[in-house]
Amino acid sequence: MKYLFITFEGLSLPIAYALQREGQDVTVAQIQDIKELGIEGDKEEPEMKERRLSLYEGMLTKTPADKVMKVLPDIQNKDEYFVFCDFNNLYKFAEQLLAMGFKNGLFPTEEQFQFERDRDKAKKFVQENYKDLKVAEKKEFKTIEDGKKFIEESEKIWVLKGNSDNAKTVVPNMEDPEQAKVLISSALDSGQKDYEDEGFILEEKILNPIEITPEMVFWNGVPLFSDIDIETKYREAGDKGIQVGCGTSVIFRTEIDNPINQIAFPPAIHEMAAKQTGLFIWDSSILIDPKTGDKFFGEYCPNRFGWDAIFGEIAMSGPESGEKMCTTFFEAIVAGKNPLVHKFGTTVRLFNEHHDSFGKLKGGDIIEVDKKAEPDVYLYEAKKEEDKIISAEYYTDLAVVTGYSDTSVQESCDRMYQYVDMVAFNGPGYRYKGDFLATDYPTALMNRNKYLTDNKII
Repeated sequence: MKYLFITFEGLSLPIAYALQREGQDVTVAQIQDIKELGIEGDKEEPEMKERRLSLYEGMLTKTPADKVMKVLPDIQNKDEYFVFCDFNNLYKFAEQLLAMGFKNGLFPTEEQFQFERDRDKAKKFVQENYKDLKVAEKKEFKTIEDGKKFIEESEKIWVLKGNSDNAKTVVPNMEDPEQAKVLISSALDSGQKDYEDEGFILEEKILNPIEITPEMVFWNGVPLFSDIDIETKYREAGDKGIQVGCGTSVIFRTEIDNPINQIAFPPAIHEMAAKQTGLFIWDSSILIDPKTGDKFFGEYCPNRFGWDAIFGEIAMSGPESGEKMCTTFFEAIVAGKNPLVHKFGTTVRLFNEHHDSFGKLKGGDIIEVDKKAEPDVYLYEAKKEEDKIISAEYYTDLAVVTGYSDTSVQESCDRMYQYVDMVAFNGPGYRYKGDFLATDYPTALMNRNKYLTDNKII
């Protein structure tokens, strides 16, 4: 196959680079201006645009997406291409590619994008189509005074989310409702202008939930494989510090007829998949109350792979490290086969924590990856200058390192952290191995692993 990557933020560049290293024919079409997405309200600072466009410079040949799109209609052998629109906000490009006759790949739609962007739309869909999932209570407010009064009269813990881009999301990381009240009230007071600008919501927090994310992947409407992803969302060990996209994760291969899939993927999802050309990816995070067993809807990330889970899934695709793992993964999908050969996959994200004297993220530091570890290390934030791979100063997500096993999460973890030690960088940070295997706090990965095992979910 030939591979065509459509990307705005560069999420898929690590995969494109790996495929290129494996000898594949790779074309990368990078969107130059955020206006090309056609999404109302989305903006980008000039400095961040420059940094974004610098990702993988000198490592991959990148062509402006508008130029690539102009020549694609003339391609005769479209069936030989695998097209990868790496996020569901690329639906306008996906629509054009389908109209041109491309059929193999990932083609998100605007509706799927809205399921992730619009939580009210997602919750309404859940209430109408999921009989076994509950939706957490949510309250909307326009004034700080009304919000604080509601909190004072409630016995629950609430998460604060502002509708304005400048309003911070505040998630109480404590079990005492009274302490949580103080935290949320203080946040409302300090950010009053931002929260009252476009209003804010308070959403019920499920205390110490068992959070899992079942995923099912379809190919031309037929279920291809399923798994369960559990991940940490905080930067520091013990689920402390700032929230990040992912800190560490474990992926468990599951059977299509696993009972959890009956809950996570009701008939409505299969009906949507049947209308989709190529890949259809659906994941639905579920929060399980460990005291009652009640299951609550978390969020959707529809028709896009989960970052960092996709790297763990590639590690699970069968070959030993260095034996064309990415190629094997995608070729299995196009052949209509389950690419997940191994039972367990693991990931850990490395962060760029090197800052200058002004506290600003510092780019330009050399990243060195041992050849043995290279196939299992996916660089998010990198470019090449003078034959050296360096950090690009775009964001703090430096890299993802993967592991796999047929035996246990422990073995996959051991393999992964062995590779972590083969990445050299000035100022990396990550959740350490002891935390990955810890059981001393409720939301630890291994506690969720035990819950899944004890309840025969995996």
